[in-house]
Amino acid sequence: MVAAGLVGLAGLQPGDGPGRLLPGLIVAGVGSGVLNAALGRQAVSSVPAGRAGMGSGANNTARYLGSAVGVTVVAMLATHPGSGGLLAGWTVAVLVCALFSVLGGIAVLVCLWWRRAAGGV
Repeated sequence: MVAAGLVGLAGLQPGDGPGRLLPGLIVAGVGSGVLNAALGRQAVSSVPAGRAGMGSGANNTARYLGSAVGVTVVAMLATHPGSGGLLAGWTVAVLVCALFSVLGGIAVLVCLWWRRAAGGV
């Protein structure tokens, strides 16, 4: 859902108003909200009962590092001199982010399959 919303943000043209971004932002925001609501619970439930703080800490660390790296990568892609201008750079940035969202989703599915194949829940 996040990747679909990001693809909806691609292809901005000069003169597009803020309403052009609204559908993509809504779809990506709902997808991100659903995922983020479950991340904390999953982080705590995936570690032994006495180590809930470790799971929570790992979750928060990953979120902060992901945000810092993500903002830096998006800024570099959007403003790269050879990108063809800010709007073209924006399109490259959101499509790269959509690709990483899809790859992240695939990684989660592979981990779930691997865990179930190994006899886990």
